[in-house]
Amino acid sequence: MMGQVEVCRGLFYQFDCPNGSPIHLPKTARLAQAQEHILSLENGKDRLLQSVAILTPAFALSVPNERALAVREEVGFYQAVRNAIAKTTVEVLHSQMMSNMPFSRSSHAQWPPTKWWIFLQQPV
Repeated sequence: MMGQVEVCRGLFYQFDCPNGSPIHLPKTARLAQAQEHILSLENGKDRLLQSVAILTPAFALSVPNERALAVREEVGFYQAVRNAIAKTTVEVLHSQMMSNMPFSRSSHAQWPPTKWWIFLQQPV
């Protein structure tokens, strides 16, 4: 677990914030700044998503340990940044996908398609 915490710390190595720790900033400010920092790194998004995905279950298993409790806020920060990045990138991809669709549901005369619907209405 501590190895994955070190990986996450390495991703935020040059992250500029007062007091040397991103935990002491207001939540909205630190998440926005952290997202920008991670997305500015080469392959930063993928590296953060992967390392936090490995860190989360490892942290859950080692919570009674004193060293795990010492980094609890830090792990929570990494999870919050991961969730924010995952959410914004999914929303962007969804909006791009919807804008590129050649048709919408309202343009169809019948939804769902007739053959599928008839199959469900047949008695068993």
